[in-house]
Amino acid sequence: MNKTTTLIGCDVSHWNKHVDISDFDFFIHKATEGKSFCDSMFRERANTHLNKKPFGLYHFARAENNNPIEEVDYYLQTIKPYIGKCAMVLDFEGKSLHHNYSGEWLEKWLETVKYLTNIPPMLYISESEYKGLKDYIPTNTPLWIANWSTKPQIDCVMWQYMTKPVDLDMFFGDIKDFKKLYNYLG
Repeated sequence: MNKTTTLIGCDVSHWNKHVDISDFDFFIHKATEGKSFCDSMFRERANTHLNKKPFGLYHFARAENNNPIEEVDYYLQTIKPYIGKCAMVLDFEGKSLHHNYSGEWLEKWLETVKYLTNIPPMLYISESEYKGLKDYIPTNTPLWIANWSTKPQIDCVMWQYMTKPVDLDMFFGDIKDFKKLYNYLG
């Protein structure tokens, strides 16, 4: 991967209706949350940019409410047409971090997605929370690290560096690297 080249992207959901995705090199869109929520805009944006712009689809974990297998099943069923054509991402933050078995939950979710798709999903997590959970993260899991004050001090493929007016992200590599890393078949 070419770490001297960077791409600028955004991560969005239905809350960001007015963000023009075409202004960015890539985007990551919320697809699902827990085992029943499906973002109302992800399919439209994914279909519009399929084969035109690299993108990812993320799942917002609800480890405090559900088991990881139920959430993996729901996520993969929902994004099935896009598997192999985008980055798959687990967003692990909020209440999920404070669940009694958050590390085990995280590990099971990541390993199950990789086992079922043969593609390692990317993990979105803050740098401070990563330090407490790193022993549960499978080797070769691409990391997307949130740190809004300084560049992360850990090796990662992507960095969320700003949250206003929209979440902004820097991918360390070029478009070819992005597509290779996530088994893009376009």
